[in-house]
Amino acid sequence: MWYKNKLIGKEDFIDAIFKASVKVESTQRKGRRRVILEVLNNCDLNIELQRDGEVGPEELLLMAGGVTVIKTKVPRDTRRVELSYVAKNMLIAPEKGLPVKIVAVLQ
Repeated sequence: MWYKNKLIGKEDFIDAIFKASVKVESTQRKGRRRVILEVLNNCDLNIELQRDGEVGPEELLLMAGGVTVIKTKVPRDTRRVELSYVAKNMLIAPEKGLPVKIVAVLQ
């Protein structure tokens, strides 16, 4: 169900929508620790993310139909970046957002 910029439903359905909609379009390494990710959101919903891990910006807004540029630091010579977030407006229970991961392999 979609209500007031929130998508509400069973976790497996909401998770499938997120995974089908959000893709890392490109990656770029700046030095040994800095990376830039371009993340595409093909969903009609602006997705509000709150960091749930150690890496990445505290909050992100993935605009509907748009590309979001994420700049972050990672441990030295990292090959795989995994950003852990909670999608605050993709609810799987009352007041509980969907846990998600944005994963990218670096060159």
